[in-house]
Amino acid sequence: MLNSDLEKTIAPLMAKVERLENVVELKDKQLIAIRAISVKQQEELKVLQQNTVSAPTDEEIITTFGEVGEKLGWHGWGPTANTLENLYKLGYLMPRPRGGYRNSTNKKAPLFKSFI
Repeated sequence: MLNSDLEKTIAPLMAKVERLENVVELKDKQLIAIRAISVKQQEELKVLQQNTVSAPTDEEIITTFGEVGEKLGWHGWGPTANTLENLYKLGYLMPRPRGGYRNSTNKKAPLFKSFI
């Protein structure tokens, strides 16, 4: 009698164990696939970071502006004259406001003084 009761209890438990083992196996396969995707995305990100050009600095922008100005005949705007320090001294460039230069939320922040 005890053996038959145990057999009746063990059979459903073994079925549940088998079902859980199948679920674990499926989850392991999914985890392996997700890890493979993650590795691939990290490699793609590294390639993108290596191929991404950083934004020019303020000095680079002003130097380029000066080079263009010299080509257009704006005397005194050559690459050596166009440092941030010189533009501040000449009064062509306002000091950077605390919140940064003008953007969509700060339309009143000064950028350049008028040339006129």
